[in-house]
Amino acid sequence: MSSNKTPNLNLHHWTGSDQVLRAEFNENFEKLDAYGSQLMAADATPVQLNHGMQVINVKQTSMLENINIKGRTLVNLLGHAGNCEDATKWNDYHTTHTLDPNNFVYGSNGLKVTIADGYTIGSAVTVRGFNFDADKYYLLMGELKNGSATQMNLSISGQGPPTATNAVVDTSKFTLTFGKFTGISATDVGINVTVTGAAGQFGYADGVRLFEISKEDYDAIDRMTPEQIAVKWPYVEDRKSIYSPYILKYGENLLPPFTEWEMIRADGGTNILGPYKIQQQTTAKDTWLGTAKLPCMPSTPYTLSMIHTGKILLRFYKKDGTFVDAGSGFTAAQSVTGTSPSDVSYIVVYTVNPEPVGTFTFEKGMLSVGPTALPFKPRHDDMLLFPNVQLASSADGTVCDELFKSGGKYWKHTRIKTMVLDGSKNWKRTGNYTGFKQLSLESPVFPITGDLGLFMKYDKVLPNLTGIPSAPDRGAIAQDSGIVYVTVSDEDSGWGDKYEPSKEEIKAYFYGWKLIDTSGKLWNGGDPQYKRWYAYWSPGAVWNPDKENEFTKKTTPSNLAPGYKPYSLQYQLAVPTVEEIRVEGGITLHSGLNQVEVGTGMMVRERANPIDPNGNYFINNTAAPGSSLKNRTNRILTVFRNDRIDQAWIKRDSFKSSSAYGGADAFIPALSGNYDPTAVYMVTYLARDQYALTCNVQSLQGEYAGNLKSVVDTLAANQADMSEQVSMVQGIKDRLEAALPLNAMSRQAIINGGFDIAQRGTSVVQNGNYGPENAYGYGLDRWVGQVYAGIGAIQTTSFTMSQQPFALGQTTVPGNPKYFGRLSVTSVGTKGTKSAFMRMAQFVESVDTFAGQKCTVSFWAKASSSRQIAVSLFQNFGYGSPSSSVSCPGGKTINLTTAWQFFTVTFDVPSIAGKVLGTSKNDYLGLYFIPYKQDNEVISIPSGEVGTYAAGDFDFAQVQLCAGETALPFQPRHFADELALCQRYYEKSYNYAITPGTESYEGFITAYSEGGYIIADGGQFIVAKRTIPTMKVYSPFTGEISKARRFGDAKDSVVSGMEYASTNHAGRLYYGGGGMPTGTYIWHWTADAEI
Repeated sequence: MSSNKTPNLNLHHWTGSDQVLRAEFNENFEKLDAYGSQLMAADATPVQLNHGMQVINVKQTSMLENINIKGRTLVNLLGHAGNCEDATKWNDYHTTHTLDPNNFVYGSNGLKVTIADGYTIGSAVTVRGFNFDADKYYLLMGELKNGSATQMNLSISGQGPPTATNAVVDTSKFTLTFGKFTGISATDVGINVTVTGAAGQFGYADGVRLFEISKEDYDAIDRMTPEQIAVKWPYVEDRKSIYSPYILKYGENLLPPFTEWEMIRADGGTNILGPYKIQQQTTAKDTWLGTAKLPCMPSTPYTLSMIHTGKILLRFYKKDGTFVDAGSGFTAAQSVTGTSPSDVSYIVVYTVNPEPVGTFTFEKGMLSVGPTALPFKPRHDDMLLFPNVQLASSADGTVCDELFKSGGKYWKHTRIKTMVLDGSKNWKRTGNYTGFKQLSLESPVFPITGDLGLFMKYDKVLPNLTGIPSAPDRGAIAQDSGIVYVTVSDEDSGWGDKYEPSKEEIKAYFYGWKLIDTSGKLWNGGDPQYKRWYAYWSPGAVWNPDKENEFTKKTTPSNLAPGYKPYSLQYQLAVPTVEEIRVEGGITLHSGLNQVEVGTGMMVRERANPIDPNGNYFINNTAAPGSSLKNRTNRILTVFRNDRIDQAWIKRDSFKSSSAYGGADAFIPALSGNYDPTAVYMVTYLARDQYALTCNVQSLQGEYAGNLKSVVDTLAANQADMSEQVSMVQGIKDRLEAALPLNAMSRQAIINGGFDIAQRGTSVVQNGNYGPENAYGYGLDRWVGQVYAGIGAIQTTSFTMSQQPFALGQTTVPGNPKYFGRLSVTSVGTKGTKSAFMRMAQFVESVDTFAGQKCTVSFWAKASSSRQIAVSLFQNFGYGSPSSSVSCPGGKTINLTTAWQFFTVTFDVPSIAGKVLGTSKNDYLGLYFIPYKQDNEVISIPSGEVGTYAAGDFDFAQVQLCAGETALPFQPRHFADELALCQRYYEKSYNYAITPGTESYEGFITAYSEGGYIIADGGQFIVAKRTIPTMKVYSPFTGEISKARRFGDAKDSVVSGMEYASTNHAGRLYYGGGGMPTGTYIWHWTADAEI
């Protein structure tokens, strides 16, 4: 028998007279073999993770690698009705119904259904009917809570027991009810929420949904638990795909440091000595300190251990906030184990003093999965986030997008595309039928052959057809041409049976506007003064035919109606695409039991606006107006300060904060010194209303290393991938530094390239103001337009330059831009013999910009129909210069379609050596987008005639002009910075959102005059001007130009303008025709110093 053991592997070591036993000898070899196995190649261990919380057991610490997620799309045929937030979506049959804010599962209300007098059974029935095909399979589901009735269930109106779900009798909570059915053929029938009992008895409903499912799923339902069914078919509004999935691996220690606990006590007796050590000095017994809700698994043992002199408590909570004590309750022991009940979702840990007076310490708290107290480790969670990634599938799930990893990067294989069908598309009327009209897009979408597409209208699915639709409320993709067709009822559009809407009116409908007359009837033509557009589908819309408001317009709107959700189309691409996606974080599984959460709807690094209403800076608290995040929150995971994690914020849940927007907020005491008012704060959080954003991930595939060698190999491979990516980034950085000389315009020479600034108004019309044949002038800040019919033309030309909103959530143009710019050529007259020219341009101040270098313009563009345009760069040496203007080599033609496309054009900018500047300081480098040029009179590159001399819309977004041959990613400026740059060229006294010439008292200038020619001072400019500006004066009372108003007068006074203006000062109001009465005058001004 051995008398010694080796220090590392604990092998038997014989010395002297030790007897060598075979068993000991074999034991040594077995240990050596076991350790050797860790050094040999081994296959990775596959792991499947499902939606929600799970615990996985891992042999050794390993990275979770090669994540694969398949896309999914769920379609709730009920649309929004099942969310029970709108009582008008339900009718009564022997019942009454109301919204109930105290009994709900989703949103803010449930539907309370009460049996009417004289009846023992009744139903709330959806207003909208649905069609059922006997050859298809359906699943009807919802959450029901019995109030005082005998029972409740769901069913299809008029179809009897085969469609009824299981009865719910429980009065204590909402219970999932579901039922599958097939063989039902019915048209335009509703969904029932049925209550059985006596008159006056009632029940509650929420989350009602109806899915068309596959035969395979139909058969599988009988083998599934209600919990599995709820996860596979969660409540969603209308059509939802997987959005922003995430994996969260909780640390081996689930307990956060004391600095992140929520203090329930109010006596200020807690002293935090360190992240994991506190001291409680108390004057009252049972003073608590507690954590926020910590997610947990049901039916799982958890062990809490802590070095302390007080008591500790492990408490489990149900999802609705009620708690269940486990283990031994409050205990003075140093550890306690409790097994979570089957219906709980959260743990809260408390420390408490056992005596009314005393000092108690608590340190090194450890909460772990399993029945054993583990050695203390600080908490460290891992997250793997896929922000803004959408993974969709066909309606039957057979074709789907896929997220995968390759070469150390994550990629998305896109097979499904979603298109917003709003007014920005080029629509036309292709058929007029009794009671409805047929509309179509002019450009095809080219789906894969046989795909009919999935059309959504507001909140319902449109039936799709294999042919061109000839009934209202239908959608189709023509299989031969790829053209999209939609039919619209006259009742929805407001177009009378014989009325032929214009293209602009069709666009307005798809922006959410209904055309009616002032009496609210369908529009059949007539006097335009009685014509109105009403935001009929906008929440809270107010109809006012006599005076315009945000919901009622007298002219054709070209913007999205407030709160309106446009039509959309989802279809399968004929040619799939693969693109790299952005990820954040990574997952390392620790040895032993790992608690892992898989979900969707994670909002990553959203900009926050902390507000202090009462001595605390809040994020996402309704008591601090302006602090709310974009979505109601379920949980705040991380707060960032200037891109670094900020641990100073106390994150709270709805148990502790009744005014949190959704379910969580965060705060910092103002006196703590931890808040930095100059910092940028961002938040990563889980959205609460998942049904409005996403559907569940069904399963996620991954793997981790099978042994020690595999761990090392994985780390080495990841290190190589990282080194390669770092080298690539460094290479890009080096090329950019070589390409970009050190001046401020190298990165972006264009001002207002995102079209965010519109001081002159969001829609500016220019008619033939330089002769009837030549419409010219500025619209959106720094952008000038022109439609010139050419020499010999006499008819009037015109255009409109407007700021157009992007649809919320669109992903075609990246970066979530708010606006794009549109040049609408509205009148072209008859073209002359030469020099006809159209352009949307920006004159970049100073002709020496990029002189002798290469520069690259990048932008997104589309048009109302397929059009050719030219992109040119032009050197102009200013008025009076003897040097001729120069078209820069590189200018070329591009072809626009009705869909957004990304373009880049690189120019060789000539040297300006030997050139002479004009004396007016108006030299520039001009970027021109040219829808038409007749010849080379203005621009010679590209040469000759370009484009079509015709009206049309031309849209541009994210325009950037930078030094070098590389198109840099568009980088928007802060609104305030962009506005200041624009104000060097144009400024107004009006508030930003008010168009000059509007009747408005906001921001007017007021000054006193002693009489005479010189009246009053106009004040300092916010930004010094490029040159002495041209000043215009407007009356605040009438909006008339060259008018001001004296207090007490009933009419405006005529003025000549502003004199003695400088680059810094607006000058003085004056009247050159004689003296003016003494008094206090008010007026507005504009200052124009554009090139």
